[in-house]
Amino acid sequence: MPCVAAQMRASLCRLSAHAATAMQPQPQPADCLRPSLRRRQAVLCQAASTLSSNSQPGAALGVQVEREEVPYYAQGSEFLTSLGFRNASEISRVLDIAMNPNSLYLQDRHKRRSVNSSARRLSVQDDMQPVCHFLQSQGLSEQEVVEVVSKHPPVLSYSVDHRLQPFMSYLKDIGIAEPAKAVLQRPTLLGLDADKNLKAIVGYLQDNGHSAEEICHLLQTSI
Repeated sequence: MPCVAAQMRASLCRLSAHAATAMQPQPQPADCLRPSLRRRQAVLCQAASTLSSNSQPGAALGVQVEREEVPYYAQGSEFLTSLGFRNASEISRVLDIAMNPNSLYLQDRHKRRSVNSSARRLSVQDDMQPVCHFLQSQGLSEQEVVEVVSKHPPVLSYSVDHRLQPFMSYLKDIGIAEPAKAVLQRPTLLGLDADKNLKAIVGYLQDNGHSAEEICHLLQTSI
């Protein structure tokens, strides 16, 4: 019944509109980036090489980048490279979305600016490694973790104990046998917080008579 499906989809969109972090970041071609974003990207790509320098990072490009940022980006770059990332521009995009609350890389599906509310300076040891190890513990290979992080960079800034573990547990509770595979299929699912919006979406579907199988299918394909 197309009309019913369309109405349900519209209602779900309204219900989850406030979940800004669920919106998928859209990488843009380098020649379409704003000049300020191109300059920041260049600065981040140079972070590792400027770490040992006494000069101000980005000064030659006319960009002010706090020197305190450089070790975080340099160490994050090394970690992502060891994980399997190979493209410097992609690494700088991922790190900027994960650590910069005002990242220009974030857009929602309607090309509007989105926000990663968890963005902050991330420690490899305390933040990035635990997230990646957790995803691997859930059944993803290292290459699959790279794919998930690339498609949803904010995941690097999520708490394992307070966000990712409850999220995976809730997916199991509603009948998704392999939550990690669902995440691999649709990494932006991680933008939903189990307590803040995912339970509300599932509750809405249950109230409208959808079976557990239908809800699992919708979560993995269209919500």
